Amino acid sequence: VTLYPNPASSIINMSIDLLPKTKMNASIYNNIGRLVMDAGDFTSDEFNLTHYKTVDVGNLMSGVYYVILSGYNKKITKPFIKN
Repeated sequence: VTLYPNPASSIINMSIDLLPKTKMNASIYNNIGRLVMDAGDFTSDEFNLTHYKTVDVGNLMSGVYYVILSGYNKKITKPFIKN
C-alpha cells in the first residue's frame, strides 16, 4: 500500500496490489480512533491487480490520520498527515 503525498493538503492518492478476486475497504480514522471518512472499496479481478484511488481530504482538519484497509482476512494501517 502506498499513500502520497504525505503530508497532504487536499488529496491523497492510494495504490494497493491485491490478490486476484479480492476486495478491501479503505476507511480514514483520526488520531483518537474515530471514523471520519469511508474512502470506498478496492476490488480486483483476475487481471487488474494494482488499484489506484484519489481521495479528497481537503475538508479534514490538520492532524494525523490513519487509512485502514480491511478485507481478505487482513488489516493494513497507513498513517498520513493532513496540513
